[in-house]
Amino acid sequence: MIAKLLFLILLTVSLLGCSSGYNKIPATHSAQASTPLIAVAPLSNSPDLQLGQTALNQGEYTRAIELFNQAYQKNNNDWEALFYLGLVHTEKGDYSDSRNYFERALNKVGGDKKIRSRVYCAVARSWEREGRVGSARLNYFTANNLDPESTEATAALLRLSSGHSD
Repeated sequence: MIAKLLFLILLTVSLLGCSSGYNKIPATHSAQASTPLIAVAPLSNSPDLQLGQTALNQGEYTRAIELFNQAYQKNNNDWEALFYLGLVHTEKGDYSDSRNYFERALNKVGGDKKIRSRVYCAVARSWEREGRVGSARLNYFTANNLDPESTEATAALLRLSSGHSD
């Protein structure tokens, strides 16, 4: 009963928030500072991905891009390399590029709902950091529908529905 009520509340808030289409966060509420990158370990054991994640976590974006590109060149079906390239571009503030990489990653993931949810959360973080709350909310909602156990998607939806961006 509570889960259904929460779902209806989130759906209503998401639809109301997305109906305006753009929904910018005021400049005083920097989404970039309030939505930290969640750097999760690569699922594969690719040394390039692991070294790339280390570089990303240390803020060495150029090196991280090189390593993730190397991983992708070795296996062009590697959704994770594209996913991590998206994360790097989100951190750099290249939001359009980041979402392009996430879209490409989604095309390679297949039907694994947990992984798709993880990618949609990353897409949502990109939108949120850009200040486009409605688009962020829609992608968090998609992530939550794919994986109802996604704590990131659930927490973000609650945070955004309460009007807080931090």
